[in-house]
Amino acid sequence: MYVRDPATATGDQTFNQATVEFASLDAGANTVRFDGTTARVDGNLTAGSYFYSAAALTLTDSTVSLGTNAYFATTASLKNVTGTFGSDLYFASNTDLENVTVTVGHNAYFASAVVLRGSNSFTATGTLFTFSGSVDGPGSLQIDQGAGAETRIDGQVGVGTNVGSVVVNGGTFAATTSNLQIRSTGSVTADDFYANGAGTASITAATSIQLGGLQPSAPLLLTAPSKTLSGAIDTTGAIQLAGGTTTWNVTSQTSAQVTRADNDALTWSAAAPARPIELINGGVFAGTGTTTTISTLGPGSGIVAPGTTAIPVGTVTALGNVGGAGGLGMRIDSTSAATDLLNVTGAVTLGGALTISTGTGPIGTPRTIITNDSVDAVIGTFTGVPEGAEVTGTDGSFHTVSYAGGDGNDVTITRNQYTSSTALAQSAATSQTGSSLTLTATVTSTHGSPTGTVTFKSGATTIGTASVVAGVATFTTSTLAAGSYDFVAEYAESPGHTGSTSSSVAHTRTAPPSGTNPSGTNPTGTNPTGTDPTTNEPPALREPGLRASRSCVAMNRTMPTLTYLLSRNARVSYRLERRATSTRFRARRSCRTASGRAKYHYDRIAATTRTTTAGRVRMPVQRLLGTRHLAPGIYRVRITIHPTSGGDAITRATSFVVAWRD
Repeated sequence: MYVRDPATATGDQTFNQATVEFASLDAGANTVRFDGTTARVDGNLTAGSYFYSAAALTLTDSTVSLGTNAYFATTASLKNVTGTFGSDLYFASNTDLENVTVTVGHNAYFASAVVLRGSNSFTATGTLFTFSGSVDGPGSLQIDQGAGAETRIDGQVGVGTNVGSVVVNGGTFAATTSNLQIRSTGSVTADDFYANGAGTASITAATSIQLGGLQPSAPLLLTAPSKTLSGAIDTTGAIQLAGGTTTWNVTSQTSAQVTRADNDALTWSAAAPARPIELINGGVFAGTGTTTTISTLGPGSGIVAPGTTAIPVGTVTALGNVGGAGGLGMRIDSTSAATDLLNVTGAVTLGGALTISTGTGPIGTPRTIITNDSVDAVIGTFTGVPEGAEVTGTDGSFHTVSYAGGDGNDVTITRNQYTSSTALAQSAATSQTGSSLTLTATVTSTHGSPTGTVTFKSGATTIGTASVVAGVATFTTSTLAAGSYDFVAEYAESPGHTGSTSSSVAHTRTAPPSGTNPSGTNPTGTNPTGTDPTTNEPPALREPGLRASRSCVAMNRTMPTLTYLLSRNARVSYRLERRATSTRFRARRSCRTASGRAKYHYDRIAATTRTTTAGRVRMPVQRLLGTRHLAPGIYRVRITIHPTSGGDAITRATSFVVAWRD
């Protein structure tokens, strides 16, 4: 039976034909049954009462409105389907879902395998949403439930083909199958997760796992680069955190028995009950709570890091033994007030790394990091740290380690600080305003290489600061005003070294003398009065320091290059001018005999405007000329700087001579 036009039916409808196809089917408030072999609806499907399909049913591009229960007795394929199932929804056989977004009025049940494609979303107002078969396919699944509802997984998820993201909002995400596996190419998110099947349950996600709480009675393995746990752990099974290096913040456990951190970090709260902890592959146990035992299992060692982000210095208490075959390490923060502490009632077995992140406690005073309450000695040492060895903290502090401290069997660290010495050098004893001056401080010590900060001063005035790198701090400035300076370098105290101050270094800073040649030199045989040799005028050079690379060049030779320092981005206009012919000028032989006297009148030769970024700028004069050449004469270049950020324009000028020959 083929109905390619939309069909409207009155009364209850039963279709016994082997194959039925509808463009759409509207049965109003009545019942619809497909009792044949295959059925297909390529449009909307409406049935106000019971819906039943014994036929393999395909729904495509459909808006579904079914008033009561819907039962799919054999295979079903739903593609691009939206709408409402008024009461219970039951799929008895294999189901293929692609881009399905529907609301289920009561419970939903998938009795066999489900394949996901695209994005699929179910809003369920009942108390139970059950998947008894496997759930596979690259598509994603989101289930939104009310409080007290449950999404139950009795099969495996993503084992055949990894699924996309799995999200369960509201209610509980419950897994009852043996050796449950959930594998996602995206994320797995649930407000609460409950697993009580036999064997080990595991959740693996490519991006993240976000769980409001955990209630597994079986062992549970969680693997993802990013993981978040915001609710309670209430379980008699083991929780193993694997993969990635992020932190699980566990703050409200009620009965967690064994928690394992595998190459990951677990933060335990002070309010949590005492439970055994297992650390493998560099797992980190942090926080301020109490445990029964802390075991390290090979390969690799575990790390205890007392404290949290909010409480950097904290205490972890173990009511039993700590350490094991894998070797236990510690990560320590030590402040002026206190240091991290591991308080142990049982035996202590070490063998991992000791890392001291901050070490700003008192100098020379032993501080306990492991209190060994039993009478036996500590077994083993931290890796590469024998009795009396010194450990360098990540902040540059130094600490001597003892395994026989306290009452004779505690582990202590004693902070050491060494004397520093600072020497100061300058790039020149005198300089002119606008030029660069470099101050270099060398910080040394009899022990280690000091790190930290050096402050450069003149008297009580701070000139600048610089970090110490490989024992050297360098500061360069060009903004000092004219005057006399007595520079010193002050090295600030660091965790590993005392502060120190250099001897003073005298420096004289002067303004450029009036009329100084912009290039910084005076051509031999000219400029006896110190004025500009080409104009007999005071120099136009002022900040930003416009200079010509040569004050005189021979005709047909390389023209000078203009240089200046630009403090910010700007549009720069260049204007090349030649002294008017009414001005007397002699260029009898060479640059050495060229001279002239200005009449203050110039003719324009070339001009251009360029957008220029801040920094030292080089502009060849030939770039203004193109392929042209300059005849002998006196030339001036004027630049006008228009800051792109606003402000007044600045005009500067410099001059040069073109002679017959050098």
